[in-house]
Order: sequence, then structure tokens, then C-alpha cells
Amino acid sequence: MVSQTWRPIADLPTDWAGLARPDLGDLLRQWQQECQFAADPERVRQHAERLAAIWAIEAGIVGRLYSLGRDTVDALGQAGPRAVERLRLAGGIADDTARLIANQRAAFDLASSYAHSHRPLSLPFVRELHQLLTRSQTQSDTVGPRGASLQAKTRRELWDRVPNAPMAFDHPLREDGRRDGVGDDADRLIEMHQRHLALGVAPEIEAAWLHHRVTYLCPFQATDGRLAHLLATIVFLRAGCVPLVMRDDAHRHAYADALSEADAGDLKPLVDLFANVVSGDLNEAITIVRAARGRDIGAIAAAAANAAKRYVVHDERSLRLLTDHYRKLAGTKLRDVAGQLTRAFVEAIPGLPSELHAWIVSDDLEIKMATGARGRWREQIVHAGSVYRYSPDLGQYKRWVAVKLPGATADAQRWQVVVSLHHKESRAGVMAVVLFLTTSDASDGGAAAADVARPSILGARREFTYSGGPPQDDRFLAWLELSLTSALEEWQARI
Repeated sequence: MVSQTWRPIADLPTDWAGLARPDLGDLLRQWQQECQFAADPERVRQHAERLAAIWAIEAGIVGRLYSLGRDTVDALGQAGPRAVERLRLAGGIADDTARLIANQRAAFDLASSYAHSHRPLSLPFVRELHQLLTRSQTQSDTVGPRGASLQAKTRRELWDRVPNAPMAFDHPLREDGRRDGVGDDADRLIEMHQRHLALGVAPEIEAAWLHHRVTYLCPFQATDGRLAHLLATIVFLRAGCVPLVMRDDAHRHAYADALSEADAGDLKPLVDLFANVVSGDLNEAITIVRAARGRDIGAIAAAAANAAKRYVVHDERSLRLLTDHYRKLAGTKLRDVAGQLTRAFVEAIPGLPSELHAWIVSDDLEIKMATGARGRWREQIVHAGSVYRYSPDLGQYKRWVAVKLPGATADAQRWQVVVSLHHKESRAGVMAVVLFLTTSDASDGGAAAADVARPSILGARREFTYSGGPPQDDRFLAWLELSLTSALEEWQARI
């Protein structure tokens, strides 16, 4: 990373509460209840061990210190704490790689112990984590004064504590060209973090903020990415959650994009990414714990199940109301868009037949008749889920509304912008809204192969995710506006 102009460490935005992911909070509460009534606590421990092992392996892959295939990572995660050493002795992994993984696991274990002790974060502890991460690292990739890639001896002190440290590498500079006092900024970072905890900032927000600010500050010559990842993990563990386990193959591009947007001042993509990663592991953990439950789990567990059933029924009812609310907002916006498009086309093409105008199609009649139309937009929604890394549950309650875009001639290809609201496969009643541009008129499960193969273009870089709770109209409408603009620009380019 080339040196950049120094700016003070930025605190959370004043409207930070709007960054929260209520669905993650719901899922976390459900996980903690599952742990409380777990029939086999050993299964909980084994799952925690597996996540710790994968964290230690993936940390070096994400940091580009070594490369391992997905099958190898999964096998090592399942095989137990001595698996890496056994593979090294068998010649299946390099000695340097094995040492790095061991160091990363030692740092993870220390961080986990620290998180569960609820001791406040401190710079001495951060330095201790850094020492563990770099214990066997003698050389580090750096960038010289003219931007050239260099190998330098790994230093383990804060930059401003290093006598005669070079001004280059990844160290920020002030506008006057002097090196910033990283120690002072690090002290401010810790103070802000403690204040956020006192304010009750949600773990996904605080983890994203702390991670990004550490990578921006670059307090050490090496490991800042791994260190930031570890500090974010402490935030999640302290909240009673699973660790933040980033998978290089699944999260690499989204992670890079989210960091770039955080650099530009928008922390929301990083918050959403971390929430999605942790939600996936929480869902898996809940499934594993439930699978271990015996048929007779006792009176307490039975009472808990009945309470949970009442909660689910109530939550599903409120979720339907919230989904219908967002569906109504989307329909209002699409009607406005249809009107603008029709007026523009009629003005440009006098006498344009009404059947070529923009018009709204929706599930209103299907909802009234309770027909369900379970295959509606199935292929496009499944495609969106694969891009956004979740599995849509199309057997549950869902809504949709679309605008058929105008055409100039009867034989012109007609596009549609569709807003789909549907369940995610989740233990916490999580919903997603996606917007896509498609040419397919065959919108049910019986679509011909040629229709399915037609392009389906997403209108946003991420979905809008929600669960029970009060509506967040401003956030939804902001997402919808950006998504519509992107989809319509793509449509315009293809006319």
C-alpha cells in the first residue's frame, strides 16, 4: 500500500444506529437460547473448535501469506487440533505455512480468552496479539518511497516507536509531509471503542468500524489485516456470537469492495458483509445443536419450545405485515417510474401504442386469490441469492412487483424491472429484497430453457435484508433508489 495523506481517525457517524442488522440480533438471541437448552454441549464445543481452526487457516490465505485449496481447509477444520501438524509431517503442507497457522491459532485462542474475560481492550494486549501473529515472520512485504515492492525485516513495534523508521511502507503521512504519531491515534481508537461499547453499539457495526480503522491506521509494519480481523472477532465473541470467519474464496471480492467503500466514508457494506458471514455460521451452528437434541429433552426444553413457537407465530405475522409494507413502498416507486418512462417515450415517439407504454405488473391478484404462484421469478431469485451468498426459501411468504419497461416497436425486446421480497433460509425469519432487470416473460417454474438463459441483471451490489421490528423506510427507499437507477442505466445501454 502506497503512503496516503494522513487524516484523523473518524468516529462512527452520528446516525450509526441505522447501520444495524436486526436480523443478526434475532439470530444471535436464538443461538444463545439453543446453547442454553443444548442436549449435547460437546457438540457446541466441537463446532467452536472447527470455526477456530478454519479462522486460523483462512487468516493467512486472506492475508496472501500462503495458499491452500478449499477441500484442504475444510478437511483440516474437521480433523481436529493436531491435523495441521500431521499434514506437515506427511509432507502435505510447507513448514513455514504450518508455523504461520500455529501462530494464528495461538493468537485466536488468546483473543477468545480475552473476549470471554470481558477485560477492556488495551494497546498492550493488541501488541501481544501482534507478537503472536508475527512470531515466526522474519520478512514482510512493504512498499518503498517510490512505490516499489520491497521485502523488509518485520518490526513488531508501533510505527512511531521505531527509531529512524522509514517514512514509506504503509505508514500514513500528514499533509505537511511529517509522519503521524500512530501511538496517539491508537490511543484515540481504543478510547472510541470503549465509548462505543458503553453506548451499546451493535457488534456488527463495532466490528466493522474497528476493523476498518485499524487497517487505515496501520499501526504495525505487518499483519494489520489479520490483526484487524482478530479484533473484529473479539467484538463478536464478546457479544456471545461465533467468530468472524472470512473465507478467501467466498468473501475476497466483497471484502475488497467493502473496504474501498469504507475508505470513501460508507461503512454499511462492511457491516452487511460481516453480518452475512456471521449469520451463515450461526445458522449452521443452530442446525448442528438442534440435530443433537434427543426426543425427550425435558420439561424445561419443552416449555422453551412452546415459547419459541408462540414467538415464531407472532414474528411471522409481523414479518408479513412488514413485507407488505415494503412491497407497497416499492409499488409506489415503480408506478412513479412507469409514469416518467411512458411520458418520455410518448413525447419522443408520438402515437406510441398504449401496449408499448411502461406498466405495472404485480402479485396483487394472486395474493387475493391465494394462488401462491410459487415459481414466480424463481430462476432470477436463485441467481440473485447465489451472487449475494444466501439461499432463498421460496416455499415461504413472498411478494413481488414489477414494471414492464416501454418499447419503441411491437417486435422490440421488452425488459422488466422486478422487486422481489422473499425469505432467506435462516433460523431467525430473515427476509431479503432484491431488484433485477430481466427479459424473461416466462416468470413461473415452467419457463423454457431459452427464457431461463436470458440475462438477469441485478440492480444493486447487495440485497436489502430485514426481519421483525419497525420499518426502516428511509434505508429501504435509499436502497431502492440506487438499485433502480443502476438497473435503468443498464437497460438504457442495451436499447
